[in-house]
Amino acid sequence: MAQSEAEKDKNDVGIQDDLDFSIVEPGVAKQGITKSIEVRLTAPLAKITLVSVQLSADIGSSRTRIQSPFTVLIEGENRRVSTLRPIKITVTFKQEYISRYQDRLEVQFEDAALKKQFLISRMAQAIVGDPSMHDQMKPRTPYVPRVRAPREPETKVVEGAAPASLNAIPYVSRLPKADIPKHLLSTLTVSSTPSKENIQSIERAFLPKVLDADSHGRHLKVLLWIEEYKMEQDLERYDMIGSTLSRNMPFYHLDIPGLAEKRPSVLTGDRILVRKIDSEQGHWHAGHV
Repeated sequence: MAQSEAEKDKNDVGIQDDLDFSIVEPGVAKQGITKSIEVRLTAPLAKITLVSVQLSADIGSSRTRIQSPFTVLIEGENRRVSTLRPIKITVTFKQEYISRYQDRLEVQFEDAALKKQFLISRMAQAIVGDPSMHDQMKPRTPYVPRVRAPREPETKVVEGAAPASLNAIPYVSRLPKADIPKHLLSTLTVSSTPSKENIQSIERAFLPKVLDADSHGRHLKVLLWIEEYKMEQDLERYDMIGSTLSRNMPFYHLDIPGLAEKRPSVLTGDRILVRKIDSEQGHWHAGHV
């Protein structure tokens, strides 16, 4: 907020153009590239003087100062801001390493009528890299968040063949399920985002008042249920509707956009539930990663 306020033109002083160098090829950046901005008055009767121009990287003690890839120069000797003769400030960017660079130009002025100083800043930024590569990496279409669809109940699930690695250890029996209690689940589903009132009601109703050797089991059990609920809510964002499974006996193959970037993050053995659009309610088939 403070930075955006500093970048606004004020007190009848305007700064034209910006200091966005965009994407600069490494060879050009190594030699150096310049951009200029002009300072002029928007009201002819104002008496404004340019006091100083500096980069934020140059502010502070020499021990904490960082070498900026930007340098600044005020052209000419005129420091009186007017409507007819703008003051030209030239910023040079010079850097040989591929990366993204930013600095802030701070222009200090003095109002003779008010006898006080004020500041206008501009962000200087540049990217050293291959413009064509950056163009290829740009998004092709605007991001549209997925619309969450209501989930069908899972009353009848047909299990699929599990990976052999899951059967490497012969367990005697399966552990019983520890489903989230209905009264806790109803409290968690009151609102889509946690609120202070919702958290306080969970603390009062489900968490023990004292955390000690006797109550820590119940305390952690409730926290695990809450974490499980939140995890299910997060995974719902990746639900896919109207997708097509390709048959590759004895399996079915499903393309999941974003899986290589761990969106979602899955492990071998994780279950995926699928159902036909026209199947009866609650009837699902379970597959494995």
